[in-house]
Parts: sequence; C-alpha cells; structure tokens
Amino acid sequence: MDTRHKERMEAIGDVALPPKGTQSRILLDRILEKRSSPEQKKIIKNLWKKAYAIVSCQQLNGAGHETDQTLRYFQAEYNNRIWAHGLRSIPSTFNVAEAFFQYDPMLNAVILHEEQNYLFSIVDFVNWYTSQDIDFNLLIALESLSPGIIYTDDTLFDPADLLYGIEKGAEIGVVGFAMVRFGTEISILCIAGETGNLIKKTKEIKRIISTGNPVQGRENIRPDPDLILEAVPLKSKTPLWRLIALTRFDLKDMSQSVRYVCHDIGTSFFIETDDPATFLDMNGMFIKKEIEEHARQSNEKIRGYNSLFDLCSTSLFLPLYFETFSEDVVLERFRTDYANEMKKVSLQNIKKHAPHAIKQPYRVVSVLRGSETLTDVSATIYSIPNFHVETTGYWRNLEPGKVGTDRSGNPIHGRTWVSKKLSWMEADEPKALVAQKGPKKIIPVGPAPGFIYVMRSPVHARNVFKVGLTKRTTRERANDLSSATGVPGKIYVMNEWAVGDCISVEKAIHKQLAEYRVDPRREFFEAPLEHIVSVIEKNIQEYDAKKHK
Repeated sequence: MDTRHKERMEAIGDVALPPKGTQSRILLDRILEKRSSPEQKKIIKNLWKKAYAIVSCQQLNGAGHETDQTLRYFQAEYNNRIWAHGLRSIPSTFNVAEAFFQYDPMLNAVILHEEQNYLFSIVDFVNWYTSQDIDFNLLIALESLSPGIIYTDDTLFDPADLLYGIEKGAEIGVVGFAMVRFGTEISILCIAGETGNLIKKTKEIKRIISTGNPVQGRENIRPDPDLILEAVPLKSKTPLWRLIALTRFDLKDMSQSVRYVCHDIGTSFFIETDDPATFLDMNGMFIKKEIEEHARQSNEKIRGYNSLFDLCSTSLFLPLYFETFSEDVVLERFRTDYANEMKKVSLQNIKKHAPHAIKQPYRVVSVLRGSETLTDVSATIYSIPNFHVETTGYWRNLEPGKVGTDRSGNPIHGRTWVSKKLSWMEADEPKALVAQKGPKKIIPVGPAPGFIYVMRSPVHARNVFKVGLTKRTTRERANDLSSATGVPGKIYVMNEWAVGDCISVEKAIHKQLAEYRVDPRREFFEAPLEHIVSVIEKNIQEYDAKKHK
C-alpha cells in the first residue's frame, strides 16, 4: 500500500496497451481476437459491471464539498478516458492526481482511496500557524497523516474573506485542500480562485479555443456538448476564476517535483506546468519546435503562482492543526447523493455489484470553526517550509516492457530519468506568504492623500518593521522596495491606513516611535507589532479629530 509515485506509475505502465495504430497494437488486437471465447466475454462483462458500479457509487458517496467533488470530477474524467480511449489518453494531471486513486488492472478503472473529510476556518489556521507556539517539524506533520488516506480540508467561509497576493500581481482565495501520503511523498490538490475580470477572461478563452488546434494524438477526444465555455467562477461574493493546483512534495529530500495550475474553462482546463515530460514524445523529444517554446512559456507562467504552491506546503500542517484543537472539533453528518438516489430503479444494478463499504448514505465530517478574524491586523506574513523545486532533469516514458533508470541509477520499468537541465528551467527562491483580509480602502480628501503602511521582510528579525507613507498603492511601493538595491529579501505589506494627509501623520508617528528606530537614516523600527499599530491608529484618530473641528 505504501508505494511511491514512480512504483505506482511503473505498475500502470506495465499493463498499458500500446497506442492505437502502432504495429504492436495491431498484432496484439489480432492475438486477442483469435483467443476470444464466450466464457472470456462473460468474465469481461461481469468485470465491467463491477467497475461501473464501484465508480458510479463513489461518484455519489461524497460529502458534497468542493474538494471531494473535484476529486470525483477527476475520477470520472480519467475513467471515461480509459474506457473510451485507453490508459495512454489520461490527461497529464494524472502525474500528480494518481496518488488519490488506485488503478485496478482487472477492472480497468481508477478507484478513490478512503477519505476523511474536514471543514475549517482558514483565518483561524493562519492565526495558529503564525503563532509562536507550534513546532514546524515536518516529520511531526508527516506522522499525523495515515498512509493511503485522502484528507480533504474545505474552508467554512467565503474564499474572498482572505486573499493571498501572488507573484503575477493578482490575488487568490482558497476553497480547500486534498492531500494523500505514501511514504515520505505527499501529493496535494488545492482549489482556489484568482481575482480578475471574468467577462474579459471568457472572451479571451473563446478566442484562444477558436484559433487553437487539438492536442496531437487526442483529436478524437471531445468535451460534453452541454458544457459551457467560460472562465468558471467560484461561489464567492468576489469574482474569482476557479483554478486547481496540483503538486507533490517529498519530505525525504525536501523536494517539490512537479507543479500544475489548471484554470477551469468549463469544457476543460487551461494548464500551466513546469513538468517538461508533459510536452515530450516517447523518445523524450519535443514533437515540434513550437512545443518547446510553449513548454518554456508554461514554465515561466507557473512562477507567477509560486506563492500558491508555498501555501500548499503550509497545508501539510492542517492534520496537526486539527489534532491540536481536537477537543473543539465537532462531528457533523452530511447526507450524500447516494442517500438521495439509492431508491431509484436505475441504481439497483449498481447497488447489486458495488461493495457494501462504499454504499455510504452519510459522511461524518470533522468541523473546527475557530476564529473568523485575523489577529491584530488586516494582513499577516508567515514563513513557509523550505522545499526546492526539482529542475535537474525530467522523466521520459519508455515503450511497454522497456527498462530505464531512476535518478540514482536504479533500474525501473516504463520510464527513465533524463539528467538534463533546460536553460529556461530555474528554481525560484522560496518566499514568505502574505494573507490579506478586508475590502480595498478609499483615500480621504486632504492636503496630501495617501497611505500609511507597515511592511516587513522575512529576512529581518521578527519585530523589525518598516513604517512609512506612499501616495500610490502600498503594493506598488512594496514592489519598488523589493527590487531596490540594498534591500534584502522581498518586502510585504502587513497593514495600511488611508489618510488625507499622510505626510504630517507620518512625521507624528515617526516622532513617537523614535526610541525604536533601528537606523536614523531609514524607516525601520524594532518594536512589537501591536505597539506600532496602536501608535499609528492613535495618530490617525488625532488627525481626524483636528480635521473635523
């Protein structure tokens, strides 16, 4: 049960039929046709009934939350591809998502692993994660995950209540995570939404689809005609374009091997990945020169989501978070679609062939509500586990039965590791995360309208903050500071206040914080954040009082 990714993929590769149209496949089909008998056809028919019953039952037995329903979407998509076009037609996302399923070669189907469902407040998790009371030992987090069990963690509140800035300039809100562990490997699926103009995005999607060409070898695969082509929104008070992030961590060498960002366009996904093997043929070569260029662009684009994958690494501590507050966890029963559908005549054949264990009319979900308010300020910054992205090579698929070698030179079937670093594949420095809560502020009228801000860099001591002003947005100011010579690390906005006279208010604040100033020539202060915030708010209140006299 506790197998690694390469072993599971090797096992699938061993039973995958050669691609249709190849000489190997033609010969195999002839042999199978000659050996076919009524008894064999009966066995195959019964196995098909069982496979269909199990998959259909699992499609109905989820808790009904975004994360477990997304896993079921992938299960349905993968099985439809396998049954209609064969194993080799499975989408590239299977490279990560396979960990959530078990491929049964007898049934020729992917079956969901056992699940445990949780609901939580992401704001409360951030408060706990950024506290000084927890041990960031990833081995402890690893031990809180039982091997082969899917953990789904869905947020209780609107994803727009807590937005994270990402490198490409947009913000993301998180809906939930799913994770599964095998050995020291942990595969993660994250559902999130990205800010943007969805009407404009939909027009762009339709233009791209109308001018694009089908993927080579998959020209016959078509989406359901009832699906709508659009930038699919999340259920939120703020327009957020639904996306799914997939990645795999290995705590043995602290590596992150592949990353996928999948934007939901209704009929399929726009996928960006830094996995070069996605773009290669059986010989490890790019099919066309433009494919290599597309791979390079995809690699660049996915860097704009580094913070999203950093967030995925912090989710490794969610099981530990639930353990810490186990006395506050409430168990709730959620009625499944299976309970609603089980009496229908059309379901009787499914009930007959499906195992009893997956006939679940209810799901018991662990709920931890916690706090809905970020501690002290409208934004908080926190460090993330220091994983490195694997960029020293890539996996190349081999013909069935062929033996290759892994990174260490050990023999494996079906794949081989190519030690090659493409010039455009470069690892990025791990950064800290910024969680932002609250609506955008309107600047009051005054002689010098702008913002007073508190910023921080993760490389500084815990209580060192920059307190200053800007007449632009605080994000623009933070970006300027992050790229300035002599400023170590990236600067993040902790909080901001819109004021009518930012110049006079800043002078008053700096005067009261003078004893905490680190350098008389610079605007850095070493003091508890609570004290800095109280000084800022006191001076803003005094300015407002004078203005309204």
